[in-house]
Amino acid sequence: MLMKDKGKAMSMSYVFLSLGSIGGGIVLAVNLYAWFVLGKARSVMFSNGWMHDWFPNYVVWLTMLAIGLAFWLGAKLRLRA
Repeated sequence: MLMKDKGKAMSMSYVFLSLGSIGGGIVLAVNLYAWFVLGKARSVMFSNGWMHDWFPNYVVWLTMLAIGLAFWLGAKLRLRA
């Protein structure tokens, strides 16, 4: 594999890792704000309302983190080979 492709995989990993971290942090902050400050019952972790309103957001951002981690690990393993 060309070195140029390895660099591209590393940059893609950083993009996905950054998006996943920032997006997940924002969702967590808004979820906690709605729970503690606004007192929304649907913001209580693992309640039925939370599963409907908040869980899909966490799945999306954790998926972004997983994709970034996969790109990062793949690029790291290619560098050693």
